[in-house]
Amino acid sequence: MDPRSPPPDPISLPAGFRACFVRHYPAVLRLSTQLMRELGEAQDLAQEVFVSLSRQTLELDDAAVRAWLLRVTLNRGLNALRAHRRRVERERHAPEINGIDDAESLLERRRARDRVRTTLAALDPRAAKLLMLRQLGMSYAELAAIVDVAPSSVGTLLLRAQRAFAAIYDQRFGTTRAEGEP
Repeated sequence: MDPRSPPPDPISLPAGFRACFVRHYPAVLRLSTQLMRELGEAQDLAQEVFVSLSRQTLELDDAAVRAWLLRVTLNRGLNALRAHRRRVERERHAPEINGIDDAESLLERRRARDRVRTTLAALDPRAAKLLMLRQLGMSYAELAAIVDVAPSSVGTLLLRAQRAFAAIYDQRFGTTRAEGEP
């Protein structure tokens, strides 16, 4: 299939793909929503992931498909975060265009989310994946399968990821994290 061609019509896809989509879309969208700034961006990311799956010739069991979908979602989402961070750095010195003041609490929540996303983008990709997936409530066994490590290593890797997150966050923002932030 030509990568420039539009995604396949879902109705024409095999029943197995449709069943896979119905079963795994909520988890992919939930992870996408955690990663992305806007719901529309999250939905676009989830759609891209399933389009990628439709182009694959994988013969995987359901658990492996779930792991593949979540891994691809994380990779693409983190790439988008890094691209956003680079764009923000380029635009940092540009004059402010938006003069509309939001409510202070809304602005602070947005800043807190941006600080967390910026910190995640600066982490080692595996550490960022582990933190995001654990935040979604995944078990150590699921984490191990998705990041391709031994289940016995997950606890140590999570602890290191949390420490790295805290160090980067504190270094960049010079503040203690607000309650509720990872």
